[in-house]
Amino acid sequence: MHSIAWPDRCAERMLDDELLRKQIRMAGPAEQTVEDDYVGSDMQESEEPDESFWNSELDESSLEVEPISEAQAIRDYLAQHPEARNVDVVKALAEQGIKISSSQVSRQKKNLAENA
Repeated sequence: MHSIAWPDRCAERMLDDELLRKQIRMAGPAEQTVEDDYVGSDMQESEEPDESFWNSELDESSLEVEPISEAQAIRDYLAQHPEARNVDVVKALAEQGIKISSSQVSRQKKNLAENA
């Protein structure tokens, strides 16, 4: 059974939020210094910045390309070969190492026709 007090609690919470907004507006912006704006610096003023990050070699594992989905591979192939039969698409993508079925090709052809 629902309580009738629920709308009252919502109204109460809304009033509290409005009062908080008014207090913030009345207080105005807080005084800030340049040091306050830059958070997280462990460096002392006399220290030089560490340049090793910029001079380091690029990790080649981060350059690897994520594989595309089977559906995207089918769409890409159909964009280049719009008249291709389902069997032709399956064979062509199998040569690229992507195993798909002719029903997947059929589904993508249908989706492309609906979106066109």
